[in-house]
Amino acid sequence: MKADPHKGFTLLEVVIYIGLFAIVMGGAITATVQLLKSGERNERSAAIQEEGTFLIRKINWLVTSSSVVSAHGGDSLTITKRNGPDFNSATDNPLVLTGQDGAVTVTRGSLPSVTLNSDALPVTDFVATVDSSSGKTVVDVHFAIQTIPFVFTTYLR
Repeated sequence: MKADPHKGFTLLEVVIYIGLFAIVMGGAITATVQLLKSGERNERSAAIQEEGTFLIRKINWLVTSSSVVSAHGGDSLTITKRNGPDFNSATDNPLVLTGQDGAVTVTRGSLPSVTLNSDALPVTDFVATVDSSSGKTVVDVHFAIQTIPFVFTTYLR
């Protein structure tokens, strides 16, 4: 059997197929890169939310069962707590919560301060206020982690 000289692809058809293949592969690569970037953003956002929630819970623990809370210069709170299952008021008071230089620290009594947040996610715009003018004591702590604001507000009895 003799080969048909008109079978196969012409040079123009090959160029068109290669062009179409390049367009499809370019779209696939672009979509893959966007998916990877989106995953990284979501992971970073989740880490920021976890860090903010952790700090708010720690602040809540510090203020819960406190008898006296006072703010100093907007960047620190001094807290006097009552005795509790994990707290000895004679040795652990006062508690000092401070937000400076990207770190939120707490000091228990005469013990060295402990940093509460991760070094990878510095805390900015830390402001702590205590207002007793309405008869109830209102404790507000505001801070941001990578421009995402977090707010803790509680009323003390």
